[in-house]
Amino acid sequence: MSKIKESEIRSGFEKFLIALLRMSVGFIFLWAFLDKLWGLERSTPSGEGWVNGFSPTENFLMSGVQNSPFVDFFQSLSGQVWVDWLFMIGLASIGVSLILGICMRLASVSGALISILIFIALYPPANEPFISFHIIYFLVFLFLGVTPSGNWFGLGRKWRQNRLVKKLPFLK
Repeated sequence: MSKIKESEIRSGFEKFLIALLRMSVGFIFLWAFLDKLWGLERSTPSGEGWVNGFSPTENFLMSGVQNSPFVDFFQSLSGQVWVDWLFMIGLASIGVSLILGICMRLASVSGALISILIFIALYPPANEPFISFHIIYFLVFLFLGVTPSGNWFGLGRKWRQNRLVKKLPFLK
């Protein structure tokens, strides 16, 4: 896959827009983590957060995937401790990575994976005839993965100079 070089995006406004896109999606993922952790009454009712002993995946996987051709597979994952942990770590780390502009490769791949899995779980889309916002997120993650978006209004340049990141390039 071809990467977009920083020199190819010259305008400060373009860099700002790409950074704003990166941080906005980061806040969406971080908010989803916080809501599921504490039950902040957005998608998770008060008192039903992960800290209260409720599974962050069980309700969605048991009731939200009824029309999916993969309903049996997704419902078999419902409430599994390892699935809850992976999901919550994924939401938090993707959100923080995008907001800060660090670990963009791993965040982009992970975000694209979560987005496509949720799309498959909810297939066919309820409100749109062919596509859902999860596919849009998937495309945004692919875009962020091929741009140096972490460099703009983020810590990407400093992050890549870290000795550990130099040894483990997948952390770039």
